[in-house]
Amino acid sequence: MGRCHDRGDPNPLPQKPLGLWHPLQFKSGTGKICFAVFSYARIAQLAEQLICNQQVDGSNPSAGSILNRRHRSTVTQLSRRILWFTIAMIVVQPGHAEGDWVSINAVGDVPVYETTATESIANLILFVGGKGWWGRLDSQNFLIRKRRALVAEGANIYIFPNPSKEKITYKYRVSEQHARRIDALVTHIRNQDTLPMVLVGFSRGAVSVANYATRYANSVDGIALVSGIYRSDVAKRNKFSMESIIGRKVDSRVLILHHQEDQCKVTWPSSVRKFFEALENVDKTLVFLSGGEPTGRKCGPLHFHGFEGVESAAVTELMDWIRAN
Repeated sequence: MGRCHDRGDPNPLPQKPLGLWHPLQFKSGTGKICFAVFSYARIAQLAEQLICNQQVDGSNPSAGSILNRRHRSTVTQLSRRILWFTIAMIVVQPGHAEGDWVSINAVGDVPVYETTATESIANLILFVGGKGWWGRLDSQNFLIRKRRALVAEGANIYIFPNPSKEKITYKYRVSEQHARRIDALVTHIRNQDTLPMVLVGFSRGAVSVANYATRYANSVDGIALVSGIYRSDVAKRNKFSMESIIGRKVDSRVLILHHQEDQCKVTWPSSVRKFFEALENVDKTLVFLSGGEPTGRKCGPLHFHGFEGVESAAVTELMDWIRAN
């Protein structure tokens, strides 16, 4: 049966109860299939008991302990159909059997989700925007929904989680504590291979990346600020902008990837260009994308901000930048 373990830690994971159906309970597709077999065997047993009890004949004391052949056959067929349907869903459902959940105590209570490429060229640690990420692989965030495309292009991906099931704030993203947790994952990956290490932050995730890059100089081989936070009219967010965190210099290669029509109120394209031009003595690259047909809110994943309609172009630009360096 598949079990999720911290590499080098004999204690099974997760260390906190997550509920019967939580995907973090199993690291492999095999484990989930075994769980399905066990669960539906139990369901079949309960179904038999239920039908049996409904057919109890008061005049026959033993009637409640057996089923007639017709009902037994019905329960068996139903149980088998449910079982195979569930196994099929687990095997083919995106995001449930494609990668591993790895717990690293210094990172937090929520396991890191990782997927390795067949022919790897780099390790990418992905930072989701908004209030962070705690295990949802059905998230519409650009980095989550395009994770398979990144792997197909040769990236080993590691989705950085919140330290717990709680949401995280801008203030937490710029903290030393957050940077230390990131460094724990960087160290964990460095101990596995020598591939280039790149931190990729989308939207507020860029705040996390910028904070780490300024505190742990030269610890990674590059940072990608994707639809990052920049100076705007929203004064309370300016202290979390790239201008405030990074300033004019960072000791890392930098890719700035943005949509030229981004309409989010804290990610103005005009500020992006000014920030890029102000960077000094930095190996820097700026890429503006165009096109797409937004359907969601302006600061959401399904708009220019999240590259809706041009996701493939965004993935290509990111991976081409990695290959070129």
